[in-house]
Amino acid sequence: MTEPTKLLTIREVCDRLQLHKTALYALIERGSIPVVRTTPKGLGYLFHPEVLEEWIKAGGVKSTARQRRNQPPTSDGVTPIAGAANSIAKQT
Repeated sequence: MTEPTKLLTIREVCDRLQLHKTALYALIERGSIPVVRTTPKGLGYLFHPEVLEEWIKAGGVKSTARQRRNQPPTSDGVTPIAGAANSIAKQT
């Protein structure tokens, strides 16, 4: 029987990505990073290490920023956030 994968905490992911936790929470809020919510209201987060590594290999934070920069503004001047799980938008 294989052991369950140890999930990573916010602190561990911040160390791995060399990000301040505020920046990591911003990525989570935008839906730009794969995360597991540990409470119904999303107050706790954990990360699958294999999924995080794949995300990093795919460009991670740099890829997310590049996708957002390449999004043209809509007619109301709002630029959609790339990779967002919902229709959150950022004013340009």
